[in-house]
Amino acid sequence: MISIILLCLAIVVLLIGSAFFSGSETALTAASDARMHALANRGDKRASAIEKLRHHKDRLISSLLIGNNLVNVLATSLATSAAITLAGESGVFIATALMTVLLVLFAEVLPKTYAFNHADRLALAVAK
Repeated sequence: MISIILLCLAIVVLLIGSAFFSGSETALTAASDARMHALANRGDKRASAIEKLRHHKDRLISSLLIGNNLVNVLATSLATSAAITLAGESGVFIATALMTVLLVLFAEVLPKTYAFNHADRLALAVAK
């Protein structure tokens, strides 16, 4: 039972990681160019870092997507393992359905919506 609890905790941590990657991707690409440039000119190191990251946008997006996919695959694998332990063969279906909902809602839609609506502030926080 403790191992199932640890698996569930690990899944939650991985979902938070996925939300971070998704939100960071949106915030760093949606933040105002003019605002970041103005802040960088005033000496804001975070804004300067954002400008550098966005200068290599292909590498930025690739890195974030690789990180996001890694945590998503690991979370889904752990969920499948836990579900099979608890429900047998039907655990595969249960884990797939549950993780699809959790990933789409809590690791994609909500973080990206929040990041889009608070792009400048979140981009600066991520660039720390």
